[in-house]
Amino acid sequence: MEIGGDYSWSVFPGAPVAPWPQPAVFYARGRDCIVGLARARSAIWSTNQLWVPDYFCEDVAAAWQAAGVRVSKYKAMPGRVDGLPKGSRGDAVLVVNFFGVENLDETTAKLMGAGYCVFEDHTHDPVGSAAAGSRAHYCLAALRKYLPITDGALLWSPQGLQLPEVPAERFDRHDGVAAMALK
Repeated sequence: MEIGGDYSWSVFPGAPVAPWPQPAVFYARGRDCIVGLARARSAIWSTNQLWVPDYFCEDVAAAWQAAGVRVSKYKAMPGRVDGLPKGSRGDAVLVVNFFGVENLDETTAKLMGAGYCVFEDHTHDPVGSAAAGSRAHYCLAALRKYLPITDGALLWSPQGLQLPEVPAERFDRHDGVAAMALK
C-alpha cells in the first residue's frame, strides 16, 4: 500500500468511517490546531509561549508567531531530545512523533511533571499506537501528510480536556492543491 497515493480504508477492518480519537475537532491545517488552542487560553497553557523542536518546519512556526503565539526552540531531532526547554510553568511544548516511529511517553511525562502543557504532533502516523496511547494534554495531526487530501487536520485531547472551537477565519488554500499536484 502506498500512503498518499492509493490509500484504502481497508487497513482499518471493522473501523468506523474514520479511525480518529473522539471527541476531536477538525481544522483546515495542522497549524490551525495550535492557533485554536492559543485563542482558547486554557488554564494549562497560560503563558502563550510555545516551545518547538529546532528540527521543525520554519513556515509553520512563523505562522504561529504571526497569529500571536510566542515561539521558541529547544534541542530535539528524530530519535533524540536534548533536555527539557528552558521555559516556565504554563508554557506549552510541542513534541513531535518524527516519521511515526518515536516513543514519546518518557519525554511527555517529564514535560508534564515539570508543569508544561504538552502537545504531541502525530502527523506522520495519526492512527498508530503512539497516537492512540498518548497521555499528552493535546494531540494534533496534519492529515494531508498521511492521506491523499489537500487539507485537513485533527485535534484531540487524550486527557479529555476541552477542545477549542474551529477558528472562524478561512485562509487561502491554493498551496494545498499545489502539494497534491506534486504527489
